[in-house]
Amino acid sequence: MTVTIAIGLSGCATGGRPRVVDRHVEPPTFEEVAAAHNERVGRLDRVWGRAVVELEYRDDKDRRQREQGEGHLQIRQPGDFALSIGKLGETYAWLGADAERFWFFDKFDEPRAVIGRHENIGKPCAQSLGLPADPLLMIDLMGIAPMDLTEAGSTSWSDDGRWIVASLFGRRTMELMYFDPETMRPVRIEFDAPDGEAEIVSTLEQDEPVRQSDEGGFFPRMATRIEIYHPSSQTRVTLHLEQLQDGRTGRGKLSDAAFDFDSLRQAFGPKHIEVLDFDCDHPAIPQ
Repeated sequence: MTVTIAIGLSGCATGGRPRVVDRHVEPPTFEEVAAAHNERVGRLDRVWGRAVVELEYRDDKDRRQREQGEGHLQIRQPGDFALSIGKLGETYAWLGADAERFWFFDKFDEPRAVIGRHENIGKPCAQSLGLPADPLLMIDLMGIAPMDLTEAGSTSWSDDGRWIVASLFGRRTMELMYFDPETMRPVRIEFDAPDGEAEIVSTLEQDEPVRQSDEGGFFPRMATRIEIYHPSSQTRVTLHLEQLQDGRTGRGKLSDAAFDFDSLRQAFGPKHIEVLDFDCDHPAIPQ
C-alpha cells in the first residue's frame, strides 16, 4: 500500500492547500525544505522568553550532578544571544554573545567571567568554554537559525521513515536537521564530529507560538522544550521556555545592554576575566 503524508510548505501559512508527498518517492528537495524553514525563522529575528534551565553533568570526580535555575532567554538574530540563570530573583550566571565574541559570567563562588572570539573556537591557541555548545551554536540547536541556500545541501527520509532529514554544512561542521513532514518544523538537530559520530544533539519539542507585537492571528512557532546533549562529556542542558514574544515592547523588550560585554561586566563586577583565546593572533580582549 502506498503511504502518503501532507507536507506543510510555505503556502500553508497563508491558507494554501498542503502538499501531499509519497514516502516511497524522493522527499521534498533541500531548496523546498529550506524555503519553508527560512520563512518561519525569518519572523523569529527577535525572541524573548522566560526560561527554566536544567544542567546535568559529571564533576571532576566523575559524579553525576544536576543543577536547575530560572531566568530569561533573549535573541536578536543573527548573532546576539543572552541566557540568564538565577534563583530567588537573583541572577547568578549569564551566557551570551554578539556578532564577534561570546562570554560567560558567574557569581556562584567568586565573581568571574570568561570570554572568547567566535573565529578562534576550535583552534589550538584557544581553550574551550566548557559547555556543550557555544552561544551562537545554541541558536542553531534551537532550530531558529536560517538555512544557507548558497551552500549545497540534500534531503532524505530518516531510517524509520518518520522525518525528512536535511544535510547541510552549518557554522563549523556538517549539520543534520530532522523535520516533521506535517509541520515542516525541526524536531532534532545534530552536529557531527570529525569521526562521523554525533558531536552535539538537540531534541526539539512542544512547539508554541512566539507572539509578535506588530501582527495578529498566526504567529511563528518554535520549540519550548529544548534538550541539548553532548555525548562525549555526558553533559545535558534542557531549556523550558514560556511567554515567548518578539521583545519589541513591554517587559520583555530587548535592550542593547543584554548583548554588550562591557555593560554586563559592570553589572557582574567579576574579580577575574579569563580570555580563552589569549594565545591567538586576535584574542577577544587584546593583550
